[in-house]
Amino acid sequence: MNGRGWAVVGVAAVGVVWAAGAFGAQPTAPLQGDQLGPEAGEDQGAYVARAADSLAAADDATSTYALVTFRSALSAQDAADVVEPAGRVNAMLVGASEPIAVPEPVAGANRADVFDAALEQTQAGLEGIGHVEIPRELSAVVVWDTGQTLRDIAGEGQVAAVQPAPADAAWGSFAIRPPGAL
Repeated sequence: MNGRGWAVVGVAAVGVVWAAGAFGAQPTAPLQGDQLGPEAGEDQGAYVARAADSLAAADDATSTYALVTFRSALSAQDAADVVEPAGRVNAMLVGASEPIAVPEPVAGANRADVFDAALEQTQAGLEGIGHVEIPRELSAVVVWDTGQTLRDIAGEGQVAAVQPAPADAAWGSFAIRPPGAL
Protein backbone atom coordinates (compact mmCIF):
# COMPACT_ATOMS: atom_id res chain seq x y z
CA MET A 1 0.00 0.00 0.00
CA ASN A 2 1.34 3.40 -0.87
CA GLY A 3 1.39 6.54 1.30
CA ARG A 4 -1.90 7.77 -0.05
CA GLY A 5 -3.61 4.46 0.90
CA TRP A 6 -2.27 4.65 4.45
CA ALA A 7 -3.52 8.22 4.74
CA VAL A 8 -7.03 7.14 3.73
CA VAL A 9 -6.95 4.26 6.23
CA GLY A 10 -5.73 6.64 8.95
CA VAL A 11 -8.46 9.20 8.27
CA ALA A 12 -11.09 6.44 8.23
CA ALA A 13 -9.82 5.07 11.57
CA VAL A 14 -9.94 8.53 13.15
CA GLY A 15 -13.50 8.95 11.81
CA VAL A 16 -14.61 5.63 13.29
CA VAL A 17 -13.11 6.50 16.69
CA TRP A 18 -14.76 9.93 16.61
CA ALA A 19 -18.16 8.48 15.62
CA ALA A 20 -17.97 5.86 18.38
CA GLY A 21 -17.33 8.59 20.92
CA ALA A 22 -19.97 10.96 19.58
CA PHE A 23 -22.74 8.42 19.02
CA GLY A 24 -21.81 5.60 21.37
CA ALA A 25 -23.15 4.96 24.85
CA GLN A 26 -23.90 8.16 26.72
CA PRO A 27 -23.69 8.53 30.48
CA THR A 28 -26.99 8.24 32.29
CA ALA A 29 -28.19 10.44 35.10
CA PRO A 30 -27.15 8.77 38.33
CA LEU A 31 -29.81 7.82 40.84
CA GLN A 32 -29.30 9.53 44.16
CA GLY A 33 -30.27 6.33 45.90
CA ASP A 34 -33.57 7.78 47.10
CA GLN A 35 -36.49 5.40 46.69
CA LEU A 36 -40.20 5.69 47.37
CA GLY A 37 -42.53 2.76 48.01
CA PRO A 38 -42.33 -0.43 50.01
CA GLU A 39 -38.99 -2.19 50.25
CA ALA A 40 -38.69 -5.79 49.06
CA GLY A 41 -40.34 -8.04 51.63
CA GLU A 42 -41.68 -5.12 53.69
CA ASP A 43 -45.21 -5.76 54.93
CA GLN A 44 -47.99 -3.23 54.62
CA GLY A 45 -47.94 -2.17 58.28
CA ALA A 46 -44.20 -1.57 58.30
CA TYR A 47 -44.37 0.47 55.09
CA VAL A 48 -47.26 2.60 56.33
CA ALA A 49 -45.38 3.27 59.60
CA ARG A 50 -42.16 4.16 57.76
CA ALA A 51 -44.05 6.48 55.40
CA ALA A 52 -45.80 8.14 58.37
CA ASP A 53 -42.45 8.77 60.07
CA SER A 54 -41.02 10.44 56.97
CA LEU A 55 -44.22 12.47 56.51
CA ALA A 56 -44.08 13.69 60.12
CA ALA A 57 -40.53 14.93 59.48
CA ALA A 58 -41.43 16.77 56.24
CA ASP A 59 -41.07 20.55 56.48
CA ASP A 60 -44.38 22.43 56.49
CA ALA A 61 -43.20 25.06 54.03
CA THR A 62 -40.83 23.14 51.75
CA SER A 63 -42.19 21.36 48.67
CA THR A 64 -41.06 17.86 47.83
CA TYR A 65 -42.20 14.85 45.82
CA ALA A 66 -44.29 12.24 47.60
CA LEU A 67 -45.80 8.88 46.76
CA VAL A 68 -49.49 8.85 47.70
CA THR A 69 -50.73 5.26 47.94
CA PHE A 70 -54.45 4.54 48.06
CA ARG A 71 -56.11 1.97 50.36
CA SER A 72 -57.76 0.45 47.29
CA ALA A 73 -57.53 1.32 43.62
CA LEU A 74 -59.48 4.47 42.74
CA SER A 75 -61.17 5.72 39.60
CA ALA A 76 -59.52 8.63 37.83
CA GLN A 77 -62.12 11.00 39.28
CA ASP A 78 -61.79 9.70 42.85
CA ALA A 79 -57.98 9.84 42.68
CA ALA A 80 -58.13 13.39 41.32
CA ASP A 81 -60.48 14.40 44.14
CA VAL A 82 -58.17 12.94 46.81
CA VAL A 83 -55.07 14.78 45.55
CA GLU A 84 -56.89 17.97 44.55
CA PRO A 85 -54.96 20.03 47.16
CA ALA A 86 -51.60 19.07 45.61
CA GLY A 87 -49.87 21.77 43.61
CA ARG A 88 -48.77 19.24 41.02
CA VAL A 89 -49.20 15.57 40.12
CA ASN A 90 -46.21 14.15 38.24
CA ALA A 91 -47.13 10.51 37.74
CA MET A 92 -49.77 7.88 38.33
CA LEU A 93 -49.43 4.17 39.03
CA VAL A 94 -51.86 1.47 37.97
CA GLY A 95 -51.54 -1.71 40.00
CA ALA A 96 -47.88 -2.66 40.11
CA SER A 97 -47.01 -0.70 36.96
CA GLU A 98 -44.11 1.62 36.50
CA PRO A 99 -45.07 5.25 37.03
CA ILE A 100 -46.85 6.84 34.08
CA ALA A 101 -45.85 10.49 33.73
CA VAL A 102 -48.77 12.90 33.53
CA PRO A 103 -48.88 16.62 32.74
CA GLU A 104 -50.88 19.18 34.63
CA PRO A 105 -54.30 19.90 33.09
CA VAL A 106 -54.66 22.55 30.42
CA ALA A 107 -57.52 25.07 30.40
CA GLY A 108 -60.87 23.33 30.27
CA ALA A 109 -59.55 20.04 31.66
CA ASN A 110 -59.05 18.67 35.15
CA ARG A 111 -56.80 16.03 36.68
CA ALA A 112 -59.38 13.30 36.16
CA ASP A 113 -59.32 14.15 32.44
CA VAL A 114 -55.52 13.93 32.46
CA PHE A 115 -55.59 10.55 34.25
CA ASP A 116 -58.20 9.21 31.81
CA ALA A 117 -56.19 10.45 28.81
CA ALA A 118 -53.04 8.76 30.14
CA LEU A 119 -54.95 5.50 30.64
CA GLU A 120 -56.32 5.73 27.08
CA GLN A 121 -52.84 6.44 25.68
CA THR A 122 -51.38 3.50 27.59
CA GLN A 123 -54.18 1.24 26.32
CA ALA A 124 -53.60 2.44 22.74
CA GLY A 125 -49.92 1.58 23.08
CA LEU A 126 -50.90 -2.05 23.66
CA GLU A 127 -52.94 -2.33 20.45
CA GLY A 128 -51.73 -5.04 18.13
CA ILE A 129 -50.21 -7.33 20.76
CA GLY A 130 -53.38 -9.23 21.55
CA HIS A 131 -56.32 -8.44 23.76
CA VAL A 132 -54.68 -6.73 26.72
CA GLU A 133 -56.83 -4.51 28.91
CA ILE A 134 -55.19 -2.29 31.47
CA PRO A 135 -57.01 -1.62 34.73
CA ARG A 136 -58.89 1.67 34.73
CA GLU A 137 -58.08 2.48 38.37
CA LEU A 138 -55.08 4.11 40.01
CA SER A 139 -53.23 2.55 42.95
CA ALA A 140 -50.96 5.54 43.66
CA VAL A 141 -49.78 8.92 42.39
CA VAL A 142 -46.64 11.01 42.81
CA VAL A 143 -47.36 14.58 43.86
CA TRP A 144 -45.30 17.72 44.57
CA ASP A 145 -46.21 20.00 47.46
CA THR A 146 -45.33 21.14 50.97
CA GLY A 147 -45.20 18.91 54.01
CA GLN A 148 -48.39 20.53 55.33
CA THR A 149 -50.33 19.83 52.15
CA LEU A 150 -48.98 16.27 52.07
CA ARG A 151 -50.23 15.75 55.64
CA ASP A 152 -53.64 17.12 54.61
CA ILE A 153 -53.78 14.60 51.75
CA ALA A 154 -52.71 11.82 54.13
CA GLY A 155 -55.78 12.61 56.23
CA GLU A 156 -58.10 11.58 53.41
CA GLY A 157 -59.85 8.30 54.22
CA GLN A 158 -58.89 6.70 50.90
CA VAL A 159 -55.15 7.25 51.46
CA ALA A 160 -53.11 4.42 52.98
CA ALA A 161 -49.73 6.19 52.99
CA VAL A 162 -47.97 9.36 51.91
CA GLN A 163 -44.21 8.98 51.68
CA PRO A 164 -42.25 12.15 50.90
CA ALA A 165 -38.89 12.06 49.18
CA PRO A 166 -36.02 14.06 50.66
CA ALA A 167 -36.52 17.77 49.98
CA ASP A 168 -33.54 17.87 47.58
CA ALA A 169 -34.80 14.99 45.41
CA ALA A 170 -35.10 15.93 41.74
CA TRP A 171 -37.72 14.43 39.43
CA GLY A 172 -36.23 11.50 37.58
CA SER A 173 -33.40 10.93 40.04
CA PHE A 174 -35.21 8.71 42.53
CA ALA A 175 -36.76 5.29 42.17
CA ILE A 176 -40.42 4.51 42.71
CA ARG A 177 -41.27 0.98 43.83
CA PRO A 178 -44.90 0.37 42.86
CA PRO A 179 -46.91 -0.35 46.00
CA GLY A 180 -50.12 -1.53 44.37
CA ALA A 181 -53.11 -0.49 46.45
CA LEU A 182 -52.49 -1.07 50.13
